[in-house]
Amino acid sequence: MIRSAIFTVLLALASQSASADVREDVEARILPGYADFVAATRALAAADCSSGAMRAPWNAAFDAWLGVAHLRFGPVETEGRALAIAFWPDPKSIGARQIRAVVEAEDVALLLPGALAEVSVAARGLFALERLLYGDRATDAAYTCALRRALAADLAGMARGTRAEWDGFAALLQSAGAVENTVYLSPDEARQALFTQLVAGLEFNADQRLGRPLAALSTRAPNAPKRWLRSAACAMSRFRYGHCKALHGPWPRAWGRSRRPRPRLPVRWKMWQSWTIRCLPRLLPRRGGSGSRSCSRRSVR
Repeated sequence: MIRSAIFTVLLALASQSASADVREDVEARILPGYADFVAATRALAAADCSSGAMRAPWNAAFDAWLGVAHLRFGPVETEGRALAIAFWPDPKSIGARQIRAVVEAEDVALLLPGALAEVSVAARGLFALERLLYGDRATDAAYTCALRRALAADLAGMARGTRAEWDGFAALLQSAGAVENTVYLSPDEARQALFTQLVAGLEFNADQRLGRPLAALSTRAPNAPKRWLRSAACAMSRFRYGHCKALHGPWPRAWGRSRRPRPRLPVRWKMWQSWTIRCLPRLLPRRGGSGSRSCSRRSVR
């Protein structure tokens, strides 16, 4: 029931975008979205490689990626870029094992420009960097610092390549139905392609980015990876600050403030916890006049 309720709300909020003209979607949303991702990854690659200095630009790059992450077609699928940018979910922790092996081996060859393009997608991109910015691997050892810099440069390169190739792909979408266009034979096909990406993205948000952490909260799974919770907060950042604010007014000044002391947690988990408490119960069906237990204060302590 929680999944269907969330999906219904998200689909209603996104319906205006789904019915918009293809040209408007491309020029006003998709191309600017990829441009934002390029700018954010460029800033990330230019940042100091210490964990403290890289966290803010990493968060900005992640948020920029989420503006276009649902577009799993076109240039982002070339050479597996989408998976290399964000290899998630990773239930078997393949990425964690590979990053650990790389750090322990200290292979300097991987620090050379272009070398990371030859490694597994699980050891690249945003989540590989996350493992080096949070948790046990968030050290400022020389090799770890250099690896963070190489991963950021690799991510920036993928962002630039994707945006550059989108100019040609955008022309295909906008010229759907033209005689020379052999990919989209009618304007309806182009609109359907965009709508398919939207629906698939909403389903992924509901099933993975929201469904996984909510299930972990409601069952209090002891071994639920915290990165799922941080990633869920990232995934819903636009929804939280945009749609939820529009629906329910501005956030209270005492953001997430509580009389009880709470343990030190990653900042994105704090944001997710606060949003879960304040916003999600208002969107879910009520049971006997109260919100779902999975969004109550007790279940997220």
